[in-house]
Amino acid sequence: MSKFTKADVNNFDFDTPIADGKTKKIWQTVHPGIVAFEQKPDLVMANGTSVMTAEPEKAAILVNYLNIQNNNIFNYLNSLGFATTYQGFKDGFLFHKECAPLKIEFVVRFAACDNASLLKREPEKYALWDESSNSYNTDKANRKYFNEDGTIITFASPILESFHKYPLVITENGIDMIPESKAKEHPRYFRNGKMTEFMNEDPILITPPDNKVVWHVHNQKKPVVPGKPLAIIDRRAKELYDAGNGNIKFVRRLDQTECISYSDELGLQRQTLEIAQAIDYACRNTMFKKTEFDGNGNIVFLGEEKPFNVIDIKLEYGITADGYALTDDIVTSNARFAWGGLPTMSFKKMFKGAYVPPVFQNANDLPEHLLTAAMFTAGTEHFSKARQGYLSKNIGR
Repeated sequence: MSKFTKADVNNFDFDTPIADGKTKKIWQTVHPGIVAFEQKPDLVMANGTSVMTAEPEKAAILVNYLNIQNNNIFNYLNSLGFATTYQGFKDGFLFHKECAPLKIEFVVRFAACDNASLLKREPEKYALWDESSNSYNTDKANRKYFNEDGTIITFASPILESFHKYPLVITENGIDMIPESKAKEHPRYFRNGKMTEFMNEDPILITPPDNKVVWHVHNQKKPVVPGKPLAIIDRRAKELYDAGNGNIKFVRRLDQTECISYSDELGLQRQTLEIAQAIDYACRNTMFKKTEFDGNGNIVFLGEEKPFNVIDIKLEYGITADGYALTDDIVTSNARFAWGGLPTMSFKKMFKGAYVPPVFQNANDLPEHLLTAAMFTAGTEHFSKARQGYLSKNIGR
């Protein structure tokens, strides 16, 4: 993959990128059909603050970890024969085939875990952390999802879900689905660094059992009431309808990246499950080193090694000349992992007096991000070792 260099990025020093999103910039290159992803150091953490605002000199370290993670995981998936856009890593850039990114995210859930949206939708599946006893209160959860010590039990069948990347916003005249960057520029939808009640981020897409031609669009952070969506997407006509007040009203036409057929959705959900299982296999069958800070604030590896397993993971795809292909990032912010079977949301939490690393996605500040990123980067360095075992398990996949 050494054919790429920073010099291949067109006019990098003074030009503008093709796209400038929340987590990355995308640049044109001298290679036809190849673009360069540049991870942005200005990442927003779970507590709402920016990495650059916290400690800008350490932001580059975090970005390097994320780049290495992407490179290791994509190389592993490419070696297994999965269709991805990934082409290589060099000089701080991740090179990908050009594609039309789908505005739909696919999620696989292997086990129950603390999760803000799912706690509200299906609270009986999730153990809640009890600060007073420093333990999980599984009495509030369905006990079949957790062992008595709070460790996870995987679902008999993984949960597959689809979400739209465009927030569903409630305008003065009804609803619409618009890019997140556009929504955050409007004070009606985003104020004082927070979403208002008029913005529904990453709405969940539900296919009703009696009509595979449409999607029902719901707020993912509220219980889904069957038959009462906020919006309806007609997949065949590629049209968005307002259904918020029970009166169906046409809003606008959608393009091929905003709406896919039922059969394509099922195919991508199956693909997402296979990719997630491959990553889970590598996590379970390679060793991850636990990290901590030394007296000078430097990251150190403690030597204690355990496998991880995937709790849930979000993947994204693009449309290429050859069909759908996995694209974008596969890093710690897109997944939740359990170390030693324990789901947790913070480094500060303890389980029976033992230090427990966090679920990566929920790191609250830069030190937590750096520690989890270092740990996961060290683990993904060994993903290639899992290749033969995974292929042996999945002959004929």
